[in-house]
Amino acid sequence: MIGQSFKRLYGNAVVLANLRGQTGIPYLSREKLDALRDRRIRKMVRYAAKNVPFYQDLFQKEGIDPRDIRGAEDLASLPLIDKEVVRRDPSLFVSRSRQGRKAIPFVTSGSTNMPVEFMHDQQSLLANIAYGEREREVVRRTCGRDLKYREVYISPRSTRAKVWDFYQ
Repeated sequence: MIGQSFKRLYGNAVVLANLRGQTGIPYLSREKLDALRDRRIRKMVRYAAKNVPFYQDLFQKEGIDPRDIRGAEDLASLPLIDKEVVRRDPSLFVSRSRQGRKAIPFVTSGSTNMPVEFMHDQQSLLANIAYGEREREVVRRTCGRDLKYREVYISPRSTRAKVWDFYQ
């Protein structure tokens, strides 16, 4: 019982920590939005270079310094990854960090008749609850702050259902 209570408390703390400022993101100036995007890209690239086997190997083989990837424009210097590479060995794309080891597996819908497995770390799934406030704020501003609405998603055992199960 204490373990479950702690998990819920921790989950709520992660959501709360990511909630601040989310409702303003859709209304940022282009300059501020680009700066936020580029800051997050730098963080993500450095994380991948340090923790994800595929990117560790790629950066070493290609002589790419992750610090040279400063923003969205620099992503063009990285090679595109074919889905077949991911299908062949999805484990190469799983972080070896603590978050990666506890990641939850998902499978794409397979719209190309070849589903792809990918992993989603628990902390980012929780943070995504807060990120949803971006969309909700646009609806509230467009339809009026007094609007009371609920979001309903109907799809059998979809990725969304698996995420919902994790949230619960």
